[in-house]
Amino acid sequence: MKKSKMISQIAFAWGLGLMSVAPVWAQTCIKTPSCADLGYTKTTTACAGKTILKCPLDTTKVYCPSDEETLRTYKVGDTYIGKDGVGVGTVVQVDSTGKHGVVVSSSVCCCGHSS
Repeated sequence: MKKSKMISQIAFAWGLGLMSVAPVWAQTCIKTPSCADLGYTKTTTACAGKTILKCPLDTTKVYCPSDEETLRTYKVGDTYIGKDGVGVGTVVQVDSTGKHGVVVSSSVCCCGHSS
């Protein structure tokens, strides 16, 4: 009886070991962008007196608009202008400040090679 109990316990433990060996699926890993890659390149002292956004990956890095940047306000129907001064799309929704909202763009970027 002791022998069969021991065999049962070994078989149970072996079965648990097999259950813990699960199939391994391929994973696609990408490098997490740095705060600098995301535009958080300043410190809180460099942004004194301005509204700042802290980097979620490193709260010592922040973003604030530079002196030459102006925070435009928009209303529904305005053309949203990108950093390069070119129209990006049409403003379809704004909050009460006119500084945050939704822009719809119909631009399409196609990349290809001809042979």
